[in-house]
Amino acid sequence: MLFRRINAFFEREKSRGRELKNVQSKLEKYILILFPFLFLFLICSSMTYATDLLEEGKKLYEQSNFEEAYQFFENVTNDNPENWEAWMYKGLTLRRINKYQEMRLYKEELKCYENVTRYNPQYAAGWNNKGHILNILGKYEEAIKCFDKAININLLNNNKDPDPYTNKGRALMNSNKNEEALKAYDMAIQIDPGYSDTYYYMGILYLINFQDNINAEKYFFKALKIKPDFLNCLNALAVADYYLKIQNSSIKPSNNDLAKTFSYIEKALTYPTMNPTVKSPIHITKGTLLLLEKHVPEALKEFDDAIECNPTNSFAYNNKGVALIYNENIEDAVETFKQGINLDENKFKGFLYYNMGVAYTLLKKYDAANEAFKNADVFNKSLEVLKYYRAKMLEGLGEFNEAIKLYESRPKQIDYITALASLYNKLGNNEKARDLLKGSKSYKSYITLGQIELEDANYFKAIDNYNKAIELNPERNAILAMRAYSKFKLVQSKSSLKDAERDKYLNGSIIDLQKSNLLNIKNNYNLQLYYYYLTGVCYYYLENYDATKESLKRYNDVYRKLDKKSQYKLINDKTKVDKLLDYIWKRESSILNYWFCSPVDHFKRFAVGCFLIIFLLIVLITLILVTDKKSSEENKIKTKLIYPKNINRDKKGILSFIKKLPNKYYICSLVVLIILLFFFYPHTTKAKVKLPNFELDVRVLNNEVCNIYPEIPNFDELNGIDANLSEIKDDIKEIPIVILEY
Repeated sequence: MLFRRINAFFEREKSRGRELKNVQSKLEKYILILFPFLFLFLICSSMTYATDLLEEGKKLYEQSNFEEAYQFFENVTNDNPENWEAWMYKGLTLRRINKYQEMRLYKEELKCYENVTRYNPQYAAGWNNKGHILNILGKYEEAIKCFDKAININLLNNNKDPDPYTNKGRALMNSNKNEEALKAYDMAIQIDPGYSDTYYYMGILYLINFQDNINAEKYFFKALKIKPDFLNCLNALAVADYYLKIQNSSIKPSNNDLAKTFSYIEKALTYPTMNPTVKSPIHITKGTLLLLEKHVPEALKEFDDAIECNPTNSFAYNNKGVALIYNENIEDAVETFKQGINLDENKFKGFLYYNMGVAYTLLKKYDAANEAFKNADVFNKSLEVLKYYRAKMLEGLGEFNEAIKLYESRPKQIDYITALASLYNKLGNNEKARDLLKGSKSYKSYITLGQIELEDANYFKAIDNYNKAIELNPERNAILAMRAYSKFKLVQSKSSLKDAERDKYLNGSIIDLQKSNLLNIKNNYNLQLYYYYLTGVCYYYLENYDATKESLKRYNDVYRKLDKKSQYKLINDKTKVDKLLDYIWKRESSILNYWFCSPVDHFKRFAVGCFLIIFLLIVLITLILVTDKKSSEENKIKTKLIYPKNINRDKKGILSFIKKLPNKYYICSLVVLIILLFFFYPHTTKAKVKLPNFELDVRVLNNEVCNIYPEIPNFDELNGIDANLSEIKDDIKEIPIVILEY
């Protein structure tokens, strides 16, 4: 019985298992049939969600709410990496967010366009935008290839878009392929004659690479006619107008001539804009033009405004540092260059390092300058052409052979020639220095020749060379200071000169010094000391002792402003000045005035003088108090002298009182009178003090006086493009400044 039940149980379980298997197999069939439909449903849901996010991001983008729009596009690309449209908008949004032009964000934007071209290689705008960023990053050849792809796609689709041609022209221009760039711009104009950007960049091509200011202005005006609020175009137009005025004039334009130039800039600066960074390059241009016109304080203000508009603009830090150099704030210039270098990434690090090396060279910190120049080479090899200050640095380090090689590398550049001649002069090879300068008619050559002749004691030749230098450059008043010294040395060395001729040269020296404006040079105490020293000695030779005293007193006032180290270096000159001033003051003043008012060792003599006066008073009082005690009449007189209020005058008055005084009081009075006369009466003599030979280190003096300001350069480097303006001005472009940002 039990056995049958067990068998029945197992049979039931077997049938149930077969039924479960049948159900399972049926379910598997249904799932296999429904799975594709479920999968398609999930994909469609995901795509609908991504599309909704993309559309929402587009709306925010159109509303200029770029930060929020970026998050939507970011979410879309994360969920659906193959959505090329989301990548495109993400890149465009990054461009709007990147208002400070950070290289980090440019690289992120480039990744977006790379994904656009990967997932939709037939989308012309993707290639065009990718090329645009590559052009900004300095990868010009890659950029040109991208623009060519965009152009070919547009041709296949019969899409007339001038932008790829214009952008290709920019990349070609940056590659110095100017003729090809011109053809690209011409093609863009044929496609769309009303596209303002093409005319703008065509004007830039003529301005910078062709140096054709007339055509540059023509194209800038065309761009502004299409788009009157084109701020960058107004900025560039001001530059073209400025250099056109210089090109058409043998001298610098006056302030009235520049009114039109600055009107373009002011119009751009006063135009309302939501993005202040747009105005940063305009402030830079205005500041640079002011700097070229030597309005340094006003230029500094503009550069500060440019930095305020865009704190990451390396152009502004570069030009501000240059302006600080011309303002003789060299330490501040170094700090400004460092600020620019410390920015995230910028293509002007080479310039900034180079200019910092220039500043260190001017500070005579040659090791620091050497390090800065090495860094400049790392970031910008094209700066190798700017060798002037590098050679100066090597000269300061005593590496004369290396300095000579750098100077000789540019044999036609007048600044290099004169620097090389000065170096040969320093090394004692004056004949070679003269040979280098033979035939040169630059004012800088005449300055160097004047220095050589001055050191060789050929004073007439030195004066003649300085005269020629002043004729060629009357604005460089500092040359007058060297001519003044030459005239003085001529008088000092030529005892055979007639009195009239001698006085003419001495007065001429004083007039030259007054015209040289050395006293107006900010904080340059060495030049001020030189001015007062030489002026005072000239007046001494002219026997104008009052003027001599005044000049030498001012010398001492400036000397006190120096630090101890600088005072120690000038101790020999200071001793000469004090000796001369002490003698003249003693000769022309009373003894009392000399002891109490002379500026030389004033406090020491004042203390000694007070002691002597007190001692003299004690002696006089003692003499008065010593009397003959045996005479009562003498005691009464003594009492009346000591206590004047107790004097009992008789009818005959004071005369009777005086008659009664003993003889020794008459003697004391006479002594007091003689002493007072000695103190107050001017002490004069015709004997002259022997003046020590008045010598200065001519090389140091020439460096101090004739290199007060380096020549403010015309713009020499524009986004790495060498704009040679030698036909306009032959001065060295020692310090690269940026005048246009495009």
